[in-house]
Amino acid sequence: MAEAIDTATARRPQIIEAATGIFLRYGYERTTMADIAKASGVSRPTLYSSFSDKERIYRAVLEAMAAEKLAELRQGLAAHEDLEGRLHYACEAWTIEGYELVRGNSDAKDLFDLAIPVVRETHEAFEVFLTGLLDGPVRASASPGTPREAARMINAALKGFKDLANDADELRGMIRGLTGAVTAALAPKTKKPGSA
Repeated sequence: MAEAIDTATARRPQIIEAATGIFLRYGYERTTMADIAKASGVSRPTLYSSFSDKERIYRAVLEAMAAEKLAELRQGLAAHEDLEGRLHYACEAWTIEGYELVRGNSDAKDLFDLAIPVVRETHEAFEVFLTGLLDGPVRASASPGTPREAARMINAALKGFKDLANDADELRGMIRGLTGAVTAALAPKTKKPGSA
């Protein structure tokens, strides 16, 4: 019995990788467990011993995608010195790839549907990432909000931009405008003339 569990555990990364491609191509609704088993190169009983249902595979896929993207963002921040550059990089890297993916394949849109709990959780993870990025600048500014409130506002704006943009270039322009405005609003507090 322990050997069967170990085999199921060992196959999980293989299944998640194969399922990612299937979900990106067909979306959640059109994907079947048979599709995932075939793409993974495993039997359906083996698939079910690793994941009890499609929803659990979907969750694992989205969690893996979000973790990979957040790791990429953390690594990429080092190439940007100032807040505007770091914020712009993070927002664009988080947003553009998914936008282009859905534009190229409308069945993939449910990977980004905030009505699905695991999708909301990935966006909350991005908000936590942004909160860390904004913590020092928000606290050093005259902004009345908290770092988390600023992160939530940015995340909501990005979602709206994806819904409104006609193409990726327009979306990039919207992101550039947002990050410029946020950076300007977070300019450090300055002392008034004559104050000590």
